[in-house]
Amino acid sequence: IVGDAFVDRDVSGRAERLVPDAPVPVVEDCHATSRPGGAGLAAMLAANAAANSGAAANTSATVTLIAAFGDDAAGRRCTQLLRDANVRVIDCGSEDATACKTRVRAGQQVVARLDEGGACTGPRDLPAAAREALAQTDVVVVSDYGRGMSAYDPLRHVLQRLASRRPIVWDPHPRGARAVPGARLLTPNANEAQRLGDSGFDTRGLHSLAAHVEHGRALSRAWRAAAVAVTLGSDGAVLIEGEGPPLMVPIVDPSGGDACGAGDMFA
Repeated sequence: IVGDAFVDRDVSGRAERLVPDAPVPVVEDCHATSRPGGAGLAAMLAANAAANSGAAANTSATVTLIAAFGDDAAGRRCTQLLRDANVRVIDCGSEDATACKTRVRAGQQVVARLDEGGACTGPRDLPAAAREALAQTDVVVVSDYGRGMSAYDPLRHVLQRLASRRPIVWDPHPRGARAVPGARLLTPNANEAQRLGDSGFDTRGLHSLAAHVEHGRALSRAWRAAAVAVTLGSDGAVLIEGEGPPLMVPIVDPSGGDACGAGDMFA
């Protein structure tokens, strides 16, 4: 897994009344939990999947995260959580603070999100361990959250050379960089596919299947990717490969609630 990692923090409590001077809830009896976010969450999900499939097949797999953490408490906390989840972490270092996104929840409802660590100048360098891990990998997932990893030239050069030999799955971000040419699969959501593909398709039909397919095809051509899977939330996903017919895959039993990490899990 290559990408932008940060800390996701949930502050959860109950809300039974409003603040006297504003129409906002008072969240009481709060408790806080932290977990890796962004590419860190993708790595944890991959490690869990690898452990479950490995146990079933009596095999083992190693998940490595290549990311850039600040030299701060949040970076150290995120790294430790990942290692506790059996993720190998290769830190490229960052001059910026490790980002932290705090969601304030009243019951199951998010009432506010507080973001810290806004600067994003990218990694300090690409360690030899990162180059070696990429050279030995079976598959790469680029989990882009627009904080500089995907735009870092030394990393892009390695990924470009790798694209002809290994499958690269690229989960894009509107503020991130283009996928390297030759990526096997792009996994944008519908809005990302429209914005990044710039197909010129009549957006009055934005939510039609035809629009999603055209946006996906335009993105595939522009980024020279073999295939694009446009995720459609509770409607499932549509897979576009070249000019062939699209494959629509619905969700059989959609669940409601928190969608945090859904795109990472899909990729």
